[in-house]
Amino acid sequence: MVFGSGKSTALKHIESTEMIGLDFACLTRIENTLYGHFDMGVRSSRMDDPIEKRIKIDCMINCLFEHQMGDFFSDGKFAVTEIDYIRFLEISGHNIQFNGNTYDNFISLTKGCEISKFLVMPWMAEFQDKIRLYKEYFNLKL
Repeated sequence: MVFGSGKSTALKHIESTEMIGLDFACLTRIENTLYGHFDMGVRSSRMDDPIEKRIKIDCMINCLFEHQMGDFFSDGKFAVTEIDYIRFLEISGHNIQFNGNTYDNFISLTKGCEISKFLVMPWMAEFQDKIRLYKEYFNLKL
């Protein structure tokens, strides 16, 4: 699952059906597994429920905003970087939006789930540079 700054433009150019990178994602927890799918939360009764399109979330990526870069990449070496769950929560709060108590809902869905990695993606001026980092880290086709 990818969220944050610049994800939409970069992910449009990556051939992967296993990334949730849109601005509206619905999360579902079944035991210790987290699933997600695109869902704006409100849909016509004539529209199918997209829950059947959900995929298992193995990894969460926060694409940093430019002002967050100094916290992670002050050395100028830009790479997808693994961080721990607590740090991920700290930097992701502005991207986590639910109805009601935002932060607590996200924690109740994600804490203890079988999510293998929490990553940060550096802010990049050019989306092509961000695509290159995705490709290198995840060994994806463009």
